[in-house]
Amino acid sequence: MQQNAAGALGILALDSQQNSDAIIAAGAVPSLVALLRSDQPAVQEKAAGALSMLAASSQQNQIRIIAAGAVPPLVVLLTSDQSAVQEKAAGALSMLATNSQQNGDAIIAAGAVPFLIALVRSDQPTVQQQAAGALWNLARDCLQKQDAIIAAGAVPLLIVLLRSDKAGVPKKSAVALKNLAFSSQQNGDAIIAAGGHQPPSIDKWP
Repeated sequence: MQQNAAGALGILALDSQQNSDAIIAAGAVPSLVALLRSDQPAVQEKAAGALSMLAASSQQNQIRIIAAGAVPPLVVLLTSDQSAVQEKAAGALSMLATNSQQNGDAIIAAGAVPFLIALVRSDQPTVQQQAAGALWNLARDCLQKQDAIIAAGAVPLLIVLLRSDKAGVPKKSAVALKNLAFSSQQNGDAIIAAGGHQPPSIDKWP
C-alpha cells in the first residue's frame, strides 16, 4: 500500500505545479521522507521518485523537502544494492540541487559527492545519467563545490562517460564537466590533463 501510494503521488506531481502544490499542502512530504527509511526497496524507490517530481515543480518545494530532512536518507539510498533505488535517489538529489546554492551545500555536507561519483561507475545507464546530472547541478556556479567534486575524483569518470552510446549519458557528463570548469582555469586544465579533449573508451574506467 505504501509503495502504491507513493507511486501515485509521484504520478500526480509529474509536470503539474497545481497537483504538486496540493500534495505539499496536504502534508505529504514528511510521510514521503519517512518512507525513504523503509526496509522495502520498492517503497524507497517510489518515495524518492515522488520527492523528485515534487522538487522539480518549484524551488519553494525544494526548500520544503530539504527542511523535512530528505537529504540524509536520500544520500543513504545512493548506497542501495538496488539500481532502481540508486537512480531515484540520485535523481531526487539532482532536482533538489537545481538552482539552489543552499540546497547544494546541504547535499554536499551530507556526504553525497563520493557516493554520486561511485554511481558514475554503475553498469546501469540510467543510474550513470542521474548521478552525472546531480554532479552537474551541484557544480553549477560555485567554485567551492566544483573544487570539492574534482578533489573527490569525478573528472576521469565523467570523461569516460563522454563516449557512452546510451541516450542522455554523454550530455549529462559533458555539462557536468563544463560546470566543473566554469570560472576556473585550474579546473579546466585538470579536465584537459585527465583526457577531456580525447575521452577514452567506455570500457576503460580509470
